[in-house]
Amino acid sequence: MSTRTLEPVSHLQDQPTSSLWRIPPIPAIIGILDRWAQTGRLQRLSYLVFGGTAVLAVAGLLTLYVTILPDGESTTAIADFIRDHQLLLKVAMGLAGLMFLALLVISGAVASLLYPADKSPGHRMSWIGFASDLALIIFFAFEVGIFAANILLVDHVSDEIVHALHVVTLASAYLLGPLWIPFFISFIVISKRGNVFPSWLNWFAAYTCVTNGLAWFGFLTLTGPLNAMNGLVSLGGPTIGPVPFIVILAVHLVMRELPAGLARRNAQLTGGATQ
Repeated sequence: MSTRTLEPVSHLQDQPTSSLWRIPPIPAIIGILDRWAQTGRLQRLSYLVFGGTAVLAVAGLLTLYVTILPDGESTTAIADFIRDHQLLLKVAMGLAGLMFLALLVISGAVASLLYPADKSPGHRMSWIGFASDLALIIFFAFEVGIFAANILLVDHVSDEIVHALHVVTLASAYLLGPLWIPFFISFIVISKRGNVFPSWLNWFAAYTCVTNGLAWFGFLTLTGPLNAMNGLVSLGGPTIGPVPFIVILAVHLVMRELPAGLARRNAQLTGGATQ
C-alpha cells in the first residue's frame, strides 16, 4: 500500500479550524479514523464493506433477472411486468438518475490521474479512454431515459408499443459492450506504465472489460442466455463486472486522498486542543 508524505504538524496547527469540527464527538471520531487510516485498517474496512455491498447488489440483480424479468419474446409478459412493478421501476429510475452524477465524478477523477501519466503523443491514449468512458455514460443515460419513458407510457399506449420500446432499449444496449473497451485498454496500459493504480485494480479492470463485453451478444436473440432483456450472458455479464468495479474504483479514489485529509484535520484539532 502506498504511503503519502504528510504536511508538518506544526504548519497544520496554525491553520484555522471551523468550530463545527470541534463539536463532540467529531474530534474523537476523526482521531479514531486517522489512526485507522495510518495503519490501513480504514482502507481494508472500506473495501470490505463497500465491496460486500456490491456483491450483494449483484446477487440481487441476478436473482431478479432469473425470477422476475421477462425475455423479449412475449408482448403481454413485458407489458404486464412494467405495469405490475411501476412503483419499483420508478424508484429504480430515480436512483439511476442520481447514479449518473457519481459516474461523471468518477470518470473525471480517473481522467485527471491518467492524463498526466500518459506518455503517448499528445496524450492520445488518455483522450481515447476518456472519450470511451464519456460515450458509454451518455449512451447509457439515453437508454435509461427511454426505459423511464416507457414506464410512464404503459397505461396510455398499446402493449405492442410498450413491447417495442422495451426491446429497443435493452437490445440496443449491446453497444455498451464495445463502447467501453477503449477505456479499459487505456486505463490498464497507462496505469501499468505510470504506476497510477495498483496491479490488482488493473486486473479487476481487465476482468470488467471482458464481462462488460458480453453485452455485445444482446443483438442476436430475444430469448435464451444471450438475450439482452434477462439473459445471464448479455445482461448478467455487464452486471457482475461493472457494478463491483465502479464501487471499488470509487472507494480507491477516495482512499487516495482521505488518509492525508484525516491527518491534517486531526492535527489541527489536537493542536488547537493543547494550546
